[in-house]
Amino acid sequence: MKQHLKRTAAVLVTILLAYVLLTPTGSIRASMVLSGHPVSAVTAQLRRSEAGDVHRRSLTNPSGSVLYGQTIYTVSNDPPHEDLTDTDLKNWVSYHFLCFHVGKYYGYL
Repeated sequence: MKQHLKRTAAVLVTILLAYVLLTPTGSIRASMVLSGHPVSAVTAQLRRSEAGDVHRRSLTNPSGSVLYGQTIYTVSNDPPHEDLTDTDLKNWVSYHFLCFHVGKYYGYL
């Protein structure tokens, strides 16, 4: 019984790590949790940003690729709120390195 429980726990941890490291939305949700907003990380609805969402004319660089391996997402409902700056944290970016993704807050816009 203990052996089965350990294997099940190991499989669940592996699936969670794969979700966080190998998907852009997983990396953004992990970043939200690490920044102190666990409820928002679970309930947030993420969508790919458009240029107007992040106050840019275009989300592509001159060569046509999207911001050199970055994908910007916007929280469309109930974004996390930062008390220090009294702002909603709407825009998050996922950086792509090889097969891994790292998420972080995009900026105060």
